[in-house]
Amino acid sequence: MLSLTTLRPFSLDGRLYRCFGHVLAAHHGSLLAVPLLACCGDFRQLIDGCPVPYDEALMVIDTDVGYQSPDLVYQCLHGDTLNKLASVDHVWYAAPALPGEPCIMASANGAKYGLVTASTQRWEALIAA
Repeated sequence: MLSLTTLRPFSLDGRLYRCFGHVLAAHHGSLLAVPLLACCGDFRQLIDGCPVPYDEALMVIDTDVGYQSPDLVYQCLHGDTLNKLASVDHVWYAAPALPGEPCIMASANGAKYGLVTASTQRWEALIAA
């Protein structure tokens, strides 16, 4: 079980949302989605709603990563982001991304992380105003 406190660093302002049966945390260019059943803590702290457009949240939640080699994750990430992901799970897998598309990663505990690289124009801002 993942504590809600563990998920807060993935949010720009520390707020966590409940939407589509997941806890969502959004930051500039990234979205963490963790199934509610994989979380523990005071769910009254969650905001009912979605911090990003629904289609973007569903893209992260619904992407089939396939649990291939975790090597792709290290091509997408560096330092601080890797450390934050390690606090959620130690093994992450990435779905092959087309140029200009977000990199979607998943862990065995059901958590998914969508990240827009510097070259990606599609998700200009994941965080809602």
